[in-house]
Amino acid sequence: MMNSKAKELNRLYGTTKLLFIKELSSQMQDNNFLIGEISRRHSDFNIMRSELDSLIKRQNILLALITQLAAEVDTNLNTAVVLLHDLERIE
Repeated sequence: MMNSKAKELNRLYGTTKLLFIKELSSQMQDNNFLIGEISRRHSDFNIMRSELDSLIKRQNILLALITQLAAEVDTNLNTAVVLLHDLERIE
């Protein structure tokens, strides 16, 4: 009787251990998937950050060009006003 109970306990222990190992294995697979997903997203984030940095640099270049163009327009307008005044004096 004691021997059969010991065998039953041993069988239950083995079954429980097996189920536990299967569950841990399943969780490890899930974790590996999540690690891969996080790694991919991190890589995507780095790519987007690099693209954003590039866009910011282009934006700064455009801003500098617009500022330069505005200064040239301002100079041309001032020149036009001076020429108009000169023209009015001549007439």
